[in-house]
Amino acid sequence: MLGLLARAGHRIAAQADEAEAIIVNTCSFIGAARAEARKTLREMAQHKKGRCRYLILAGCLTAHGAEDLERDFPEVDAFVGLGEFPRIARVLRSLEDGSARRTWVGKPQYLYSSRTPRMLATAPWTGYVKIAEGCDQRCAFCAIPMIRGAMRSRPMEDIERETSNLVGRGVKEIVVIAQDSTAYGRDLYGRPALADLLGRLARVRGLEWLRVMYWFPGRETLRAARVMAQEAAIVPYIDLPLQHASGRLLRAMRRPGDGDRYLEMIQRLRSMVSGVAIRTTLLVGFPGETEEDFAALVEFVKAARFDRLGIFTYSREKGTAAAALDSRVPAGAARQRKNEIMLLQRRISRQVNESFVGRQLRVLVEGQRGKRLPGHGWVARSYRDAPEIDGLVHVRGSNLRIGEFTDVRVTGARDYDLEAAAEGE
Repeated sequence: MLGLLARAGHRIAAQADEAEAIIVNTCSFIGAARAEARKTLREMAQHKKGRCRYLILAGCLTAHGAEDLERDFPEVDAFVGLGEFPRIARVLRSLEDGSARRTWVGKPQYLYSSRTPRMLATAPWTGYVKIAEGCDQRCAFCAIPMIRGAMRSRPMEDIERETSNLVGRGVKEIVVIAQDSTAYGRDLYGRPALADLLGRLARVRGLEWLRVMYWFPGRETLRAARVMAQEAAIVPYIDLPLQHASGRLLRAMRRPGDGDRYLEMIQRLRSMVSGVAIRTTLLVGFPGETEEDFAALVEFVKAARFDRLGIFTYSREKGTAAAALDSRVPAGAARQRKNEIMLLQRRISRQVNESFVGRQLRVLVEGQRGKRLPGHGWVARSYRDAPEIDGLVHVRGSNLRIGEFTDVRVTGARDYDLEAAAEGE
């Protein structure tokens, strides 16, 4: 949207209070995301007392009913759904000339291409490339297929072209992303093709780090991991949202596998890819989760020893299969289970981090703390750290350059972060 607006001649403001038009792009995956989106909208609406003339709500929240949103947010001038992103400049133009309809919500069929203008909203050394949109999985708890629609993959050639363009603009780390990356290509090529895509992207000249987000457990995970093991540009990092370990509960979630099969897969991944960092996401409080199910999850986390782990409590989403299930877990019990897993993972993470003390790591420097003096601190990420998701590496050193790679020696471990010294320190 930023690229399309800039191409249409609009200037992008650095702060909301400087803008004549404010676009709030929303998430609505779970109730907490919708609450955050509504809170942000209320905050942005205050700017209409100042310079702001137009407030636009865009993104997933519109899928939950524009009529209700129009009633709740009379300050919003236009609602732009997932299928209408290409028309964002037209929406703003129609607001300016007074011809706009208030609601622009079409079916979520849009998929951008390498020809779509882009303005990076990330640090200039990192760029995200969406390889597919939508999802064909039908997990019982998840509303994404209803919001984003069926999976639509971009052709490999187009993804490779965009990646080359971004690297040519100075991007060093490409993060390929989709709701289900391991299903990439099934709609275009008749089979999952993530492994083939990664092989092509890894050979883009000048690309230093290639990271993949959101792997679904299955055969394509292992195929893609084999390519990862062969290509130096692909960082050995696998984000594998497993959700649970109880086979009974996973079947209720409409998910494959169980804890034993997952442990076997994790062992295979670690034997295939040297030093691989594995991250997972878990869900507790799903309807019908018993103490025995939760105990199985605890034992699984102990055995798996994930590098990174995130956890959610179940959120009942209208229209999903799980919304009709009885045997709901009390919210307090779900929160307690979440906290127990996080305390366990905190200890595991500390132990895993301690195993890195004394080792060399290549890190991407992203900022500094304090004044530019010898011995001050820098903030960096290693291959184990996805942007804004995982931990950091706090580096002691001088004359480092933000946005550049450097080699460091790990000197200490925290619960989730590492401490290190640059060469020569």
